[in-house]
Amino acid sequence: MDRRGYLALAGTAATGALAGCVGKVTDVVEGTTEEVGQKANESVDETMNTLTRPPSADVRVEHDGTVIVRSLGGDTVGVMCGFPETESPVEEVETSERAVTGPGMLEDCTADRLVGVNEAGDIKVIERLD
Repeated sequence: MDRRGYLALAGTAATGALAGCVGKVTDVVEGTTEEVGQKANESVDETMNTLTRPPSADVRVEHDGTVIVRSLGGDTVGVMCGFPETESPVEEVETSERAVTGPGMLEDCTADRLVGVNEAGDIKVIERLD
């Protein structure tokens, strides 16, 4: 083999080695990018899970005092005629005859406020009935 043959062989070997290194670097970069993206998604999910939305509902109040609950917001457990009277508003909304936990009607609501309760037990006035 002459000098050109050796140079061509050496060049080919160097190119192959370089290609192997580039491939390994690419694999490391892709793996790191994927790992960072996954950690970022987990962090966002954790943050979102700790947030609570205030109670909300779409309601219509009739002239005779009937309240029609059309829908509840995402974290809203239910809607109640008047304020809860116990220390556990979630439990009270789930068991009270003055409350609904989904679309429905509340008849003869004589309280001056219609309130919503979310899963965290937060209370919010949905509608003033005065």
